[in-house]
Amino acid sequence: MLVLRLRCADHELALPLEAVTEVLPPAWIEPVEDAAPPLVGTLNWHGEILWAVDLDLWFGHPRHTLTRDSRLLVVTQGGSRLVLICPEVEDVAELESLAAAPAPHHERIRAVGRHGEVQVQVLNLDRLFGHLA
Repeated sequence: MLVLRLRCADHELALPLEAVTEVLPPAWIEPVEDAAPPLVGTLNWHGEILWAVDLDLWFGHPRHTLTRDSRLLVVTQGGSRLVLICPEVEDVAELESLAAAPAPHHERIRAVGRHGEVQVQVLNLDRLFGHLA
């Protein structure tokens, strides 16, 4: 599986490359009061207003403060889009030895694979997009 590898706190993560529409540098996220975590606000992306999800909040860490290393990932699934606020993007890689994520991680993680000696967790996009419903 071809993926975009990223880091979030102590997690080595990945997104299926076909789901990544665009990787953006840090930009203004318009805060939305009373948004249910991990939703934190919206981003105007080419005239389309997209919900922004903070990956640090998704994994139970404090909210991420944007830095110059941060990236905003526009992710598309089933015609819907959202923005993932990501502390750091690594590279594009081919994952080997994919296996379904063990419980209780299946809520956030869809699968686990290897990139060389590193174990990488593939995000569960169904659950992330479920926050938009």
